[in-house]
Amino acid sequence: KNVSTIQKLNPRVIVYNKNPDINNEILKLLLEADIIQSLPNLGREGATYLYHIINNYHIIANHTLFSQAGVEGITNRGLADWYLDRLEKQFNSSVGYMPLITNSMITNYDCGLHRTGNFPRMAQLWAMLEQSLCPPGGQA
Repeated sequence: KNVSTIQKLNPRVIVYNKNPDINNEILKLLLEADIIQSLPNLGREGATYLYHIINNYHIIANHTLFSQAGVEGITNRGLADWYLDRLEKQFNSSVGYMPLITNSMITNYDCGLHRTGNFPRMAQLWAMLEQSLCPPGGQA
């Protein structure tokens, strides 16, 4: 809410909490969120995105920003700086798609090959967004 590019949109902050041990009222105060919604810890963030879209379809905002609580390889302070930089310098009203995740799994790991698995379709989808293609022999 404190980012100038977001502030003028009068944002509503919704936090989906999948940890039943965290008090939603305290979380709401700490995060200055408008809504804290408890969800079962199923389906990772993709299920949460889908839940939000389905349950808010009739009132979906012009801009909906999704993010995980943390990103692999980025410290809490680094994460805050990374988000802030991205939102202040890259977000504007004409942005159609802007993931608030790092693309290192796709761009730094041989066209989708990562220590956690092989994600060739993710690499292809990312390439379409970036208007680039992974070479047939992989990244050198």
